[in-house]
Amino acid sequence: MDPGRPIPSLPFVSGIPADEYLHVRLTASGAWHEVDSEGRVVMSTGGQQWTFAAPALAIVEHLTGGKTASIGKLAVVSSLAVGQVATLVSELVTADVAAVSRRR
Repeated sequence: MDPGRPIPSLPFVSGIPADEYLHVRLTASGAWHEVDSEGRVVMSTGGQQWTFAAPALAIVEHLTGGKTASIGKLAVVSSLAVGQVATLVSELVTADVAAVSRRR
């Protein structure tokens, strides 16, 4: 139930842009996920829980597995648009359980 370490995702203070080159990772430990009886993806980390549509499973698997991945890669593996992935990531960043950065 670690609440996570707030890590600023500057300069993205008003949401994560649809930029396929931004990288995301979870900052809270103990992340897990499952698929409920209706096929939705339930993810828990940092003492919080989210329910996503089935296409988000590949994204959640990457993140809960402790991997850092680009928004572009997550879009490809999930077959979602980069903008949709950025919206999902924005929710996690706003909740202080994920951070984004540019790889150097």
